[in-house]
Amino acid sequence: MVHTGATEVTSVEDCSSNQGSSVCLRSRLCSSERDCQVRAFRVALLSKLGPYEPLLTYLQSVLVWERPFHSVLLYIVVNIVFWFFALTSLRLLFLLATGLAVLVFADTWRNNIWPVIRVRKLDDSENESWGLVQPGVLSVPELCHHLAEAWVSASVFKSSMVQYKRQNPGNFCILICGVFSCLAMIGYYIPGLVLFYSALLATLFTPLAAYYRVLQHVYVKLEPVLQWLDFSVRGYMMSKPIDNQCKLYIHFHPCIKSLFHIIVLQ
Repeated sequence: MVHTGATEVTSVEDCSSNQGSSVCLRSRLCSSERDCQVRAFRVALLSKLGPYEPLLTYLQSVLVWERPFHSVLLYIVVNIVFWFFALTSLRLLFLLATGLAVLVFADTWRNNIWPVIRVRKLDDSENESWGLVQPGVLSVPELCHHLAEAWVSASVFKSSMVQYKRQNPGNFCILICGVFSCLAMIGYYIPGLVLFYSALLATLFTPLAAYYRVLQHVYVKLEPVLQWLDFSVRGYMMSKPIDNQCKLYIHFHPCIKSLFHIIVLQ
């Protein structure tokens, strides 16, 4: 009997160890697969965004206000363009066709005309793949790495949502209906123009806030207040005896109060 019990305990421990090792192996496989996806997408982005590294570095420096004059010009131009499209009487089809024509012309100029007529410098081939090093802004490899991580995270979230929909269609329907109901209420009470303009301002100010770590500074300023509130609530709850808390709960809850009277009368 002792030998049998020891054998059962050993088998249970082996099963638990096997389950733990399988879970660890599965997590390692998932992490390695995710790393491979991030690496592949990063390489693809780097091949596409590599030639635009000076432009991307310049845009980042403008967005974080390292060049204040250029930043002010950018904000003025963005606001003029936004309010022109918001208040114009031109038709949407005309604006769309004009924008596409401008994009096609710019692409043709860059890829077919400008490489033929420009004079190539001798040191262009030496500066293509090293990247620009500028404090405060991200280089193209770093930017591609962050974009690849965001893309892979979004893909994983999408696959998990699809799997959740297949496994729990009712809960998925309730969740999605609740989310879209909240968005519908927001859209009902707030005009669409205000929402689009707020999204535009958030897009422009988010790099600046991330560069100066505004959220971290705000949290550091609010942390003592939050701790004081937490400890004050805890101290108030701990200072009250359990009997007083029960009496208070019975006093304010009518069902518990009536049940308490019935028990006392019996």
